Amino acid sequence: MMEEKEVIAKLKALRQIKPDKRWVLLTKEKILGKEKIWFFPLIKPVYLVPFLALLLGLGGIFHLSQKALPGERLYAIKKITQELKTIFVSKEEKPKVELELTAKRLEELCQIAQNNDIRKLPPAIKEVKETSERAAKSLKGVAKLDQEIIEKTKEIVKNKTLAQKTLGTEIETSLDKEPYKSWAEDLLKKLRESSLTENQTEMLREAQELFEKGDFVSAFLKAIEISQMNKN
Repeated sequence: MMEEKEVIAKLKALRQIKPDKRWVLLTKEKILGKEKIWFFPLIKPVYLVPFLALLLGLGGIFHLSQKALPGERLYAIKKITQELKTIFVSKEEKPKVELELTAKRLEELCQIAQNNDIRKLPPAIKEVKETSERAAKSLKGVAKLDQEIIEKTKEIVKNKTLAQKTLGTEIETSLDKEPYKSWAEDLLKKLRESSLTENQTEMLREAQELFEKGDFVSAFLKAIEISQMNKN
């Protein structure tokens, strides 16, 4: 018979032996079954409710941000989500997206002006100028005009006219000159060399006056209108 001291010593020695990790995991799996993983390893059932609450919270913030205006806290989120389009579109589509953003910035400016929110006017005007500058740069690479560019240009003119009327002052942007100046000049030259009706001749005179006043975008749109009448 072993003495008590010897038994205690052997038990202590056995406690120092560590089982193989793989054996422990396999044994645990046989007894408890495989542990379920939700979505990915970090989200287990115990974390599911807080995780869903976080997603819903972020979704709510995103939704609210889409109504934000320049000068408001959530506007940065709205701006980032909108401008992401310019990264993922093709080179050919980028000018159209930039024009669309410029139209939206002018719409925001108009809304601020109508609300007479003077505090938000400087950041709104800054956004218009920055976006229109990018649009002007991207338009310089356009090889061929299409109807979508023309329609987005019309939207910009409409929003800008309304904003200027509300503010009672003119708003200068990078789109007021190039490439619309060159486009209008080329179109007007072609129209002068074309056979026009009496109505078209009068419209051409109006377009020429707009060009001479420096309103190149309006001159361009008027010239486009005359050109499309010829096609019809």
